[in-house]
Amino acid sequence: MSNRDKPFYGRTIHLVSDLSLHEQLYLYEKTRLLKDPKATPGALLRCNPTSSDAKSDASLYLMFSESSTRTKDSFRNAAVFHGMDVNDINDTRSLFKKETVTDVIKMLTSYSTKQSIFVIRSPMEGACRWLETALAKKKFNAPRPSFINAGDGRHTHPTLEFVDSFTLLEINNWDRASIHIALVGDLSNGRTAHSKVDGLKVFNSVKVDLIAPPEAKYPVEYRAKMEKQGFVVREFDSIAEYIDTCGDDLAKVWNFCRLQVSRIGEEAKGRVEELLNAITFREAWKSKLPEGARFFQTLPRDPQNPLIPLSFDDDEVNAWEQVSANGYWVRIVLLGMLSGLLGDDFCPQSPSPKELLPAVVASRSDFMREEAIHLEKSKKSSPIVPFAKGVVIDHVARGASRQQCWTTAEAARQVTGWINLPGTQGVYSLDEGKGYKAVLSMPDLLPEDVSDDVLKMLAALAPGCTYNVVADFAVVKKWRLRTPPRIFGYPKITCKNVSCISNVASNQPDVRSDFIRVPFYVSTALGCKLPAYEIRLKGELASLDLEGLSGEQDKLYSPQKRGEASGHTLFVCHYCLWPHFYNDIWMS
Repeated sequence: MSNRDKPFYGRTIHLVSDLSLHEQLYLYEKTRLLKDPKATPGALLRCNPTSSDAKSDASLYLMFSESSTRTKDSFRNAAVFHGMDVNDINDTRSLFKKETVTDVIKMLTSYSTKQSIFVIRSPMEGACRWLETALAKKKFNAPRPSFINAGDGRHTHPTLEFVDSFTLLEINNWDRASIHIALVGDLSNGRTAHSKVDGLKVFNSVKVDLIAPPEAKYPVEYRAKMEKQGFVVREFDSIAEYIDTCGDDLAKVWNFCRLQVSRIGEEAKGRVEELLNAITFREAWKSKLPEGARFFQTLPRDPQNPLIPLSFDDDEVNAWEQVSANGYWVRIVLLGMLSGLLGDDFCPQSPSPKELLPAVVASRSDFMREEAIHLEKSKKSSPIVPFAKGVVIDHVARGASRQQCWTTAEAARQVTGWINLPGTQGVYSLDEGKGYKAVLSMPDLLPEDVSDDVLKMLAALAPGCTYNVVADFAVVKKWRLRTPPRIFGYPKITCKNVSCISNVASNQPDVRSDFIRVPFYVSTALGCKLPAYEIRLKGELASLDLEGLSGEQDKLYSPQKRGEASGHTLFVCHYCLWPHFYNDIWMS
């Protein structure tokens, strides 16, 4: 089996979940073997007994827009271990102001016949996911590149979580039965704290204690995800409160995240000393720790305001140096997997996370369903004007205000290109004061000229509308459209996260916005408290009043479907995972 045919070759690691649990365990087991003192120094033969050549035919590109020592140099030395060419691209922040990151990467991959592996740290969240999408097709016979997220904005840092998880297993003597861990510090902005949601799933039973002042609390969506996965989660405002409350039940592993002053709110910046006091461990508390307790901490630390006393450096609680050293070993194996040196002995147990993603090109059944035609109602092809043949789009923005209906209809004609075709649009009141609906009439537009992409755009823009085919002055076919599972590459849609690579503020105009439909969940990214969420949801529901639907329509809009069309569904950016209400993905 050639390297390019192996299961991990060319994969992208944007999130921890880009490796399934089974794949993560493979990574950790190969790292454990590599660290075995009996292993052959300088070769991967012990990790991969079937390999006859430990040298990789790949080039590593280090692209760091933000400062880094440990992550960057551990990847550099891991690449040297494999005999890879290492290219350090300096001043990427200035480079990306002159041209798009996509163009830069395409250029670099074309300069070699070797596989390119890019390790990227960028303030643009979602950069690796976009590049994986943009370079999915081979060009110039170049091998498929890999992209490794070394930290994107305040989002995630997956490879550091792999290192943490490997170290936890080491400390736990490779027992995956349970783990009790305390996350301490700036949990709001800590990338490694966010990655723990997926990384800790390597253990069968997980108990997490979250210790942070209110200004640095763990985002509610991450806590909710932990609880949904069966983690036991407790929350405290300070270490003092934690020790006083849970003195007999303290975590064995403590993970400290330094306070990121530049990212906390303006009001909190005036209270830095108070915040640090809440998350700084005191020497007097050491006697209260359980036997065998270990401390992790993000490095570099602030020597003037260390969260862990400097006197602990030579103490057995110091596990952060073990984590730092393990970064080298874990990244050796990860690069070996992505370059095809490792993997021919891997036995998949389930589809890779990438294979579970909704397709960009959805089938019609994903967003439209044929409905019965009531002959007595189909005598007229449209409330606007009857015509012999064509297409009518009915129930556009049903239940919304008159202005919303008109705006949505106008937008529908724009995105479909029908604005340049003969046709009319109108707004009509519903019975019993239930709002309005818009109707588009497109005479002489034949159904064979209406592509699936156009129908998908209509479904995304006006969920709940009907697509009617007219022949001989009567409706002969009728489908109801619902929001597609994925909204990708349309004009006039954008992620509202200003740090996302797809947001206009990132100055990457070639990035196409991409949203995936998910069930509603509470998120700090939406910027609302719970009561406000309920008000917002009611507003979204009112703007798409579906209560008037009956019969076949009502079957289509089951409670779940009704929720999806009314705001109880969110649309998550494929790149940065920022959640949006449906109306918010559309530009004004």
